[in-house]
Amino acid sequence: MKILHVEDEEPVFRAVKRMLSIMGHTSDNIPNMTSLPQDLSPWDLIITDGQFPGGNGLQVAELALKQLKTCIIYSGCSELKAAVEARGFIFVDKAEPETLKKVIEGIAAVRITDRPLSFGVSAVGAYPSGKQG
Repeated sequence: MKILHVEDEEPVFRAVKRMLSIMGHTSDNIPNMTSLPQDLSPWDLIITDGQFPGGNGLQVAELALKQLKTCIIYSGCSELKAAVEARGFIFVDKAEPETLKKVIEGIAAVRITDRPLSFGVSAVGAYPSGKQG
């Protein structure tokens, strides 16, 4: 898959890019909302930080949903978790990179190109609430 990663912290972006590369995916980084293209069609999946200069992950997720793109909010800001899940988006805590990997594997395995996946992580046995399936 081709993945867009919205992340302003270079060490986090590099670590995720390395993981995605090992998994066989390619990724591009956008560091802030100002740099985010309005057309997300070149990417199969969007991973976004919860908070970054000029915006937040919920704004990115809403844009992705309008374009039928799946979006993962990968954030260390646990206060965002309830708001993210209440809107039906996927939240993964930055302290759990293995969960991010499992979520991406699940999305890649069941990806439907004409619909965004919402809470599709149950396909890999990890629920956004942290419970295991």
